[in-house]
Amino acid sequence: MKTFSEIKEELNEQGYELTYNGVVVCILKRDEYLRGDFSNLLVTSKATCKTQDEAANEAYDLLIAHLKKGRSKYYIDYIYNNKTGSNFYHQLVRRSDAAILYANPNLEYVFAYCFKSGICKGEVMIL
Repeated sequence: MKTFSEIKEELNEQGYELTYNGVVVCILKRDEYLRGDFSNLLVTSKATCKTQDEAANEAYDLLIAHLKKGRSKYYIDYIYNNKTGSNFYHQLVRRSDAAILYANPNLEYVFAYCFKSGICKGEVMIL
């Protein structure tokens, strides 16, 4: 796991700013940060139940997933309310209009839906 400082340095080189206000870790574009414009936060991670480093790593992972999502026609997102138990599912989303095309707890069923619908493997990104 990287430290908050290591992630901050890496993001600065890529034109992003990592901030922490004691409760939330945020990532935004560096030029917006310098203007004081916090209206377009790319990702946030609450640090209330984790360390600053853990929250920074989570925010960084969310940014990478956000950037990958923009490169595919469709993506499969993992949705959950509880980290344990059966309260989770995978959803297939069309990126162009954010339409949820299919959702199921079993990832294999989501892939089967893609196959039936003629969606090629190369058009789908799993987050």
